[in-house]
Amino acid sequence: MKAPTFECSRCGEEHPGPPTAYASTAPGAWFEASEATRARSRLQGELCLLNTDEEPARFFLRANVAIPITDEEEPLVFSAWVALEEPDFRTAMDLWNDPERGVAPGIQGRLANDLAAYPSTMNLPVEVQFGPIGERPRGVIAPSDHPLAVDHWEGVPSTRVRAIAEILAHPEAPRLVLGDEDVP
Repeated sequence: MKAPTFECSRCGEEHPGPPTAYASTAPGAWFEASEATRARSRLQGELCLLNTDEEPARFFLRANVAIPITDEEEPLVFSAWVALEEPDFRTAMDLWNDPERGVAPGIQGRLANDLAAYPSTMNLPVEVQFGPIGERPRGVIAPSDHPLAVDHWEGVPSTRVRAIAEILAHPEAPRLVLGDEDVP
């Protein structure tokens, strides 16, 4: 069976998908940091600690931001990084392997990536909610008139998913990985 493809209205070529999952490889600040800063920092799996000489350490974790697709069962998922204050990051670490973490209150943070299919999403308020151990935390975008927040709360049709795939299938969006291999 051949994997699904679609003809891109931007370039006229066939692309795989459209994918329903995208993953940011690191927080936006990681890409902006110097090599020396990255050398004394840590980016590992779901967590990131950014140590700079000029400011206090910055703490991040990855969360899945799901957008319902109104005419399909599965959502569109952006695996993005969330900036947390140090005490909240420590709380997240305490919860990481706690079997009761799914009932813990959410942790407030800020989106730490610009998602290329939207106007700047950097610093949008987000609540990190934990589910069962082994599942990436969920990112719940605070309600607002920002297009990502509207899509997160109201959903999008599959035509919008295709439009997002067309935007992200091209080099002007280098910090996202197409496909679902990185989003559990």
